[in-house]
Amino acid sequence: MIHRIAVATCLFASFAEAEDKTPEPPKILAVAPLRLVVGETQTVRLRGLKLKDVTEVRSTPPMALSVKEKKDAALPNGLTPKDAGDQELVVEVIVPADCPAKTVSLEVVTPGGTTIPREFAIVPKDEEAREKEPNNGFREAQAWDTGKPMAGSIDADKDVDVFRVEGHAGKTLAVRVVAAAAGSLAIDPNLSVFDADGRLRSSADDSPGIGNNPQIRIVPQRDGPLFIVVSDANDRGGAWHEYRLETQP
Repeated sequence: MIHRIAVATCLFASFAEAEDKTPEPPKILAVAPLRLVVGETQTVRLRGLKLKDVTEVRSTPPMALSVKEKKDAALPNGLTPKDAGDQELVVEVIVPADCPAKTVSLEVVTPGGTTIPREFAIVPKDEEAREKEPNNGFREAQAWDTGKPMAGSIDADKDVDVFRVEGHAGKTLAVRVVAAAAGSLAIDPNLSVFDADGRLRSSADDSPGIGNNPQIRIVPQRDGPLFIVVSDANDRGGAWHEYRLETQP
C-alpha cells in the first residue's frame, strides 16, 4: 500500500511539474498611440511579452497592416517585465477614410498562442487636440478647447502637463484622464484642477468604479480661467506614458 501511495504521489508531482512548464502565451501590456485616426497610415507600437515570435497580426474589423519591426524593449524606470513587457512590435496600420467603426482591435498571433485583443479608439481627423510642450506650469499652460479630447503624454519622469480652460460660474466642469485602461504605462495618473489664484480646487488619483482613470467634477463660483494638471502619481514618464484628457456631460 505504501509503495502504491509513493508511486501515485510521484506521478502527481510529475503531472504538476508538466503543468508548470506549460508555456505562457504572448501578452500585449502597453500600446502607443492610444487611438487611431480615420484616413491615415499610422505606426502603432505594441509592447509586451513573447511578441517577437509573431507570425501574424490581425485586426477586427479587418484593416491593411504589416509588421515593420520586432525587437527587445528597454524597461522603464521602476517597472519589471511583468509590468511593462520586454519586447516590442512596430506595426503599420491603414485606417480607411470611409471607416465606419468607432474602435479596432489588434491581436498578435505566435506559435505559443494569441494575445488577448487590444482595442483602440478610432477618431475622426481634426477632432482631437494634441498636447504641445512646454506646458509645465501655469504661465506655460496650453489653452484647451474642451470640445475636443486632448491627446497627451507624460514625456519624462516628473513631467507635468498644464491646460487652461475657461470656467463659468455655476456651470459644471467634468474632466477625466484615460490612460492604463487604454494601454498606457501611465499606470497611476493624477488629475488636479486649480483656480486663477493658484488654489487647488480638486484632485483625484483613483475614482470609484473606474480605478486609476481619475475624474473630477467641479462647479466654479466665478467666471475665469481654470488650470487642469495631469501628472503621474509615481513621477514616472516616457514614450509609453500617453493619456487622453476628456470632458464629460
